Amino acid sequence: MDPSSWFGSGSSSGFFARRSETRKNDASVVLNPVLDLSTFCNDDFCGSNGKRLGCPRAPDGKDMKPLYRLASVSHHMGSLHGGHYTAQALNFRDRKWYSFNDSLVRAEGGAPDGPSNSAYVLMYRLEDLMEREWG
Repeated sequence: MDPSSWFGSGSSSGFFARRSETRKNDASVVLNPVLDLSTFCNDDFCGSNGKRLGCPRAPDGKDMKPLYRLASVSHHMGSLHGGHYTAQALNFRDRKWYSFNDSLVRAEGGAPDGPSNSAYVLMYRLEDLMEREWG
């Protein structure tokens, strides 16, 4: 597509007209409480400084799966042209979930679960090796 057509001379053509043709994705998203990214871990992978960035290892040398726990969810309600954002987040000090809606903050009964069609951004935190239970 020619970029000059994005800013057409009339209000019925160009970028702004094309933007109105888009649609918001309202598909449900499953909020997984844990992500296991071990299938993406490669012991041969090195960072830009040449240091190996392979799978994390436990203090006793055991291989550990990189597990990520759900830490927060941003929600968007509305359309592409406007709407409202809310959030749910885990407080790592008291291990409780809280919901944030403008100036209102309230404790939740637990982690978000089940499918959500308002989930916009999911944030996960790498689980600390020392927090894990050794089997």
